[in-house]
Amino acid sequence: MEEYKLSKPIEFDGKKIEKLSLNLEGLTGQDIMICEQEFRDRCRPGEIVELIEVNKLFLAILAARAAKAPYDLFAELSAKDFCRITVEVQAFLAP
Repeated sequence: MEEYKLSKPIEFDGKKIEKLSLNLEGLTGQDIMICEQEFRDRCRPGEIVELIEVNKLFLAILAARAAKAPYDLFAELSAKDFCRITVEVQAFLAP
């Protein structure tokens, strides 16, 4: 399990969030498929995404699942923290 200290803590659901723990190793194929469906539900109708594995929205949804946290929490992160975490998720998925 990876722990990420946020460079800029956030308030979410009335709680101060200073760090996030992601269990990427604990994800399964089923988790990937569930996240892919959530991703498709959030896309605009007719939007074509060729490489889902590099799409920031998909990576954030997957990060949220690995953290057992809502996607909306990740959407509230600073750009720096959001990008750092999504890059880590992408690196985890890379061969």
